[in-house]
Amino acid sequence: MKLTKVEIANYRQYVNAQFDFENNKNSELHVIVGKMGSGKTTFLEAVNWALFGEEFFSTKRHYGPADINNIETSLDSGRNSSSVPDIGILSKIRLQNDGDYRTYVKLVFVGEKEHLRINRNAKFLVSNGKISPSIEAVPLSVFLNNSPVTVDRELEIQKRFPKDLREHFFFDGESLDVYLKEARGTHIKRTVERLSGISNIQDFTDFLSGVRTKVIYKELRNMEKKGNNRLEEISRKIEVQERTLKELNTRLEEAKQEKEKVTRRLEEVVQKLQSLQDYEQLKSKLEQLESEKQAKIENKKRLISEKLLLTLDEASYLFGWKAVEEFYKFAGTKESSILKELPRPAVERMINEKTCAICGSHLSEELLNILYKSLTSESLVISEEYYNLLKRTIVKNIYQIRILNEQISVVEKEISEIDKNLNELSKNLPNDVSSALEQYQNEKIELERLKENIQQKIYDITNNIKSIQKELEQNKRELQEILESNKSLAIIKRQLEFVQTLEDILSRGLGKLRQIISADITSHTKEYINRVMWKKDIIDSIAFTEEFELIVSDKSGVIQIKELSGGERSILTLALALAIHKTAGVSIPIFIDRPLTNISGESYYELIELLSRFSEERQIIITMTDREYDDLKERLVKLASTVHYLNTEKKGDYYITTVERYL
Repeated sequence: MKLTKVEIANYRQYVNAQFDFENNKNSELHVIVGKMGSGKTTFLEAVNWALFGEEFFSTKRHYGPADINNIETSLDSGRNSSSVPDIGILSKIRLQNDGDYRTYVKLVFVGEKEHLRINRNAKFLVSNGKISPSIEAVPLSVFLNNSPVTVDRELEIQKRFPKDLREHFFFDGESLDVYLKEARGTHIKRTVERLSGISNIQDFTDFLSGVRTKVIYKELRNMEKKGNNRLEEISRKIEVQERTLKELNTRLEEAKQEKEKVTRRLEEVVQKLQSLQDYEQLKSKLEQLESEKQAKIENKKRLISEKLLLTLDEASYLFGWKAVEEFYKFAGTKESSILKELPRPAVERMINEKTCAICGSHLSEELLNILYKSLTSESLVISEEYYNLLKRTIVKNIYQIRILNEQISVVEKEISEIDKNLNELSKNLPNDVSSALEQYQNEKIELERLKENIQQKIYDITNNIKSIQKELEQNKRELQEILESNKSLAIIKRQLEFVQTLEDILSRGLGKLRQIISADITSHTKEYINRVMWKKDIIDSIAFTEEFELIVSDKSGVIQIKELSGGERSILTLALALAIHKTAGVSIPIFIDRPLTNISGESYYELIELLSRFSEERQIIITMTDREYDDLKERLVKLASTVHYLNTEKKGDYYITTVERYL
């Protein structure tokens, strides 16, 4: 499903704006460009507000409080949204004139089989420079294939754009970089379980457990209220044990996640310690690199000096050459003076013909005498041989300057590579090594102690689970025997067997489904990475476990995620997101606010190329600053499907944003 049009009115900087994403290219990479504060992030917030009735990135930036407590908006059709709109979204320029104003954002999505239009509106009253919400008859309108949706409008949106999973199709440069570092476990697992339907199966399994404990056991106790006390005791024990097992499994999962977090940090600390212990070797390498860099710099200075001398020499030649050329250009001028630096044949012709070559007038004897003398002076006249020598010298100098330019370019690249290596080495070499060693050693001891405690906790919980499971099985067998011996409880027996059978089927199905999903996501992620990652040797292995954790390793088996550059992590994040979407059968646009934020060097250009490749099968909408755009303009003209430029305009005390489409 592709976003083809966005209309925004009275929403923050946007008073009246339209974005048109329709295009005829194979790729779907759309770029929104603007200076800082022009409304790039606001555009993404507007899309979020239209979809979900609230902004997404606002937790990362402050818009100011909206004091709208205890104000009711109503008339919501059954109606899907009852929340009061944030008065902060109304364009501030509207504060200049009292009146009623409507904020709206309209989205148009087009898929292979459906056409979706979403219109979200909010009405505000401005009086004496203060804003208050007004009643909006239809805050949300949804049209599916041009037919209005009258019930569960929010649900129609949620089916296609799950609100609690929007962090997996709305990114910014920062989250794109740190997502895999900070959210390798929990967030990814929750996303996959939700998109794949596993969470629905788990919810149904929990529902079955509730049916057994809250319905069947309760009915059993009611039937045997005055009879079998043992039956009531066992059923209550089973109920408590099943509830306890659920709580213990939750605690076990939390402990495992905590252990994973501590283990990752411990790996980092050990790596830091190893770097510090190799300090002398690294220091020597640093000094060697510094020496190499200095030699390269000196070589660059020498080359630049040679180039400067040649350039000055060339300028002198060209200046003299220009004088010769000017003689021929301005032969018809009335200037009476004789030009210097004339070719000898021209002077000889003037003497023989006694006529000025410039103006054609008759030359006096005095002037002819001056010309006779000039024939023997090379400061005034150049020979044909010298004329040709000048031409050869000019060409030779130009060639030598080109060679020097190439040599300077090579040296500059070598210096840049040395700087990059110096920067990488410096990260592992703090100024106060002894202090850092002590700090990391203490942290290592503390982390090892913490990891040991967590491991003990996991061991205790696991044993507790095994013990309770054993008791639970015994109690269930005893309950089964009692039910079999009492024919009046046959219906309860059948109900319990039915629920247990369903739980067993779902449990086996979940296990198989996890295997299939993890294999599919692993395969798709590898496919995307192999297609676009420019450093083929940096990632040797990609695996997506049945617990839905992404593991990326190098050839030595070391987990590599935190060692990847910002650009590489960004590509890996997008590859994983696309793989998850593909496995789940989800086809929705991906929005990225300033993907180049934490990227530089080679990755800066590569990322745009790769986003273009990704967009061949998924619409991607990105924002960037005007400076970023200027750096990439030539590439973007070829790669981008559309480019919208945001212009800011001052209106009174406020700024508004207008939109201009470049492509």
